[in-house]
Amino acid sequence: MCRFAAANGPLSVVAICGCQATLLSFDVDETAGHLLDGLAGFAVSRTEEKKEEALAGGEAETVWFGDPRRGKWSEGEAAGTPTEEAVDEVELLEEPRALGGGWRRALRCAIQEFKWGDYTTKPNSRYRYTLYAIHGDPQVGIDSSPSGGPAKRGPGLHVAAQVELKVVTPAADDDHQVFFNRGVAGSQRFARLSMGTRESGPRSSEQWQWLSNGLEEALLGFIGRAHKGFELRCAFYEAHYPPVMRALAAAERRGASVQIVMDWKIASWSEDKKVWSQRGPQHLNYWALAESGLLNSGRVFHRTRPLAAISHNKFIILTEPDGKLSVWTGSTNITAGAIFGHSNVGHIIARPELCNKYVAYWERLTQDPEKKDLAQFNEELSPLPEEEESKWTELVFFSPRLRWADALSFMAQLILKARHSVAFTAAFGISREISPALLAAGSEGAGTPVPTYLLLESQGNWQASRDAVQALQRKRNVRVAFGTHMEVPPGKPQPQGGAWIPETLTGLNEHVRYVHTKILLIDMFSDEPIVVSGSGNFSRASMESNDENVVVVRGNTNLSDAYSVEFFRIFEHMRFRNHVQGIDKRVEVEPPGPQADALDEVMCRCGQAVAERTVKKAGPNVGRRFRCCANPQRLSCGFFAWIQPENAQAAPKEEAQEPWPRCCYSSASFLSLERQLFKDLRNGAKSTEPSRSGVPTQEEEGSSGDSFASADDGLLELWDLCGVSEGPVVSDVEQPEGLDLTEIRAAATEMLGINVKTKGSGKRLRESRDRLITCVRSMPDGPLREPLLERLHEMGSKLSARSQASWQPQLRQVVEMLS
Repeated sequence: MCRFAAANGPLSVVAICGCQATLLSFDVDETAGHLLDGLAGFAVSRTEEKKEEALAGGEAETVWFGDPRRGKWSEGEAAGTPTEEAVDEVELLEEPRALGGGWRRALRCAIQEFKWGDYTTKPNSRYRYTLYAIHGDPQVGIDSSPSGGPAKRGPGLHVAAQVELKVVTPAADDDHQVFFNRGVAGSQRFARLSMGTRESGPRSSEQWQWLSNGLEEALLGFIGRAHKGFELRCAFYEAHYPPVMRALAAAERRGASVQIVMDWKIASWSEDKKVWSQRGPQHLNYWALAESGLLNSGRVFHRTRPLAAISHNKFIILTEPDGKLSVWTGSTNITAGAIFGHSNVGHIIARPELCNKYVAYWERLTQDPEKKDLAQFNEELSPLPEEEESKWTELVFFSPRLRWADALSFMAQLILKARHSVAFTAAFGISREISPALLAAGSEGAGTPVPTYLLLESQGNWQASRDAVQALQRKRNVRVAFGTHMEVPPGKPQPQGGAWIPETLTGLNEHVRYVHTKILLIDMFSDEPIVVSGSGNFSRASMESNDENVVVVRGNTNLSDAYSVEFFRIFEHMRFRNHVQGIDKRVEVEPPGPQADALDEVMCRCGQAVAERTVKKAGPNVGRRFRCCANPQRLSCGFFAWIQPENAQAAPKEEAQEPWPRCCYSSASFLSLERQLFKDLRNGAKSTEPSRSGVPTQEEEGSSGDSFASADDGLLELWDLCGVSEGPVVSDVEQPEGLDLTEIRAAATEMLGINVKTKGSGKRLRESRDRLITCVRSMPDGPLREPLLERLHEMGSKLSARSQASWQPQLRQVVEMLS
């Protein structure tokens, strides 16, 4: 168990430990008014208890934590009112143990939150944390005791109460090991390490190690275990990071058998335009294999079918001479950008049942099967749990699948049946199959909304995703963080006196710059957490068309804790930058009370988030905003509602939030939901009975609450309304009955004929692009719709370049797919 708790009267603290990070949660009992009134924040000290120092009787090193976001973090500064000038969202304060060291700065910049992260711990180590409740007036100063530490009383900042907690960070697990890269290149720490971008010169090994955070070392170490008699069976989408490819070649020279299934969608040459139309990373994979000496080894299997999908796997199977298996999987492509750039996870599995399924799946991939044949095989190899298997603990899903909607519905059911919390990451927006469940997270489990955390690259590239994200942002039980960095200091000068240092990314990622993990965590701090992780993006394409693998583990608290602390590390990093840049203020949060019920009506009759539009046509209603079905008009369910009735008075502004810490005790705030989440963990009591709010649970209705097979008819009707088919996919090229592709092909051909060098070409390009995307979105759901939209979104990201060669290859692919 990696969870530890301690209390001293009304003050308590709990720690959730991962291998390289620890999440701390604080609490003050709401009945302790004497401690809550005047609470200025918390400070934390950490002492590492080393065995050799204990034997020698030496003094262990103590470091202090404060919130650098709340004040200048410089030596010798007079105490004053905290400012917003910051160094970073979390920083380790390593101060000398001399009088007036780090504790003064920790008190001056007291933490005004009920959770905090220590992201510098080491595996299998012992630490002693001390939590201090700080009282006093910062304008008066900082009171010190005669012995040199913080005072226990006084008009200035002083310690009103404290509690000590001893923890032991976990060692490597035998069945599951998890490795996250840093995933936050856009940070103050990396800005100090690099002080520039890659164009200013090569980076040092220290910079690369900081970005890797142990991910590269773990991957190379996994491959390095292979010697004579071992086998390495790989399945890669992108694999062109030279050190890893050379490591595979070195393993082969040591006598290991190395075989690779590689995404290999061949590019086509346009003689007229003199450009290559590239369908995947095949050209980069080719040169990486050639450079490492693996290209002509006869052990590379090309994955070429279907042409419209991608072989998106990123796993390695290690077989030892005695037959013992282990699998490296997760979201990490074999590229520099995946290891050092956007966030990723590597997950080592040593469970024989799961590993044997990976072997069977890999052997099938070597045959380069057609999609429908592989989908049928995957349904049999990795079935969804049946009703009698309601107490499953570990599952693996392989794609493509015939009944792909069932797999997504299974994920949605996990979200709906959450009892404590939901955490979700997405790199390409939220799919229409998952967004309704996130909007109603916990409705079938807790019976009331549960704290829901969303870590997103962006709102998404399609309107339905943007509408869903905006609807989620309005919900009081949801917090959303988008990937971003401080490219320019927000209204502050260059770094003087603790101002922001401009942050830069690595420049290694083109499409996904921040969030690339594919993680779903259900009830992460309970005794029955669920962890979902792998290569799949929780989308229709990931389950219906692409080669993917997804692992689902239930009841493994150590694994859940390892994922959770890393999730919050990146989530809080991005959320703070969202706050400083004003991104989190763009959508109004639903008000408390009866008005909240009205704003919960964010679903149309199609079962998806409604769209918000503005009347543009001249007339009495011009400028008025309304809600409608997000689908194209000919597919619309007809839902319509004015956002504000005509001639109605403006809604009163939401009451000002109570000051900290009382805002965390208000039943209407997200902070109170989050505080209760950690409070349940501190009490060590698992909530076996869901909260009652007039919503019957499935147990009350006589059905199992854990089995996918017992999903109620309402959700299945929801998928039908959303146009999600439960039937098998018949063919990759089958088109919906009655679909006329002439208009789409004409729009694409017209756009290809536009000369960007002529006057007004930019406007014509945008108009043609919009017309083309509108036509494709008007298509009913079918095998062509999503691949076409993917190509168009890729084209749109390059359209700003004034070179036709940059975006025409994607458009030509659209024409070829329509031919």
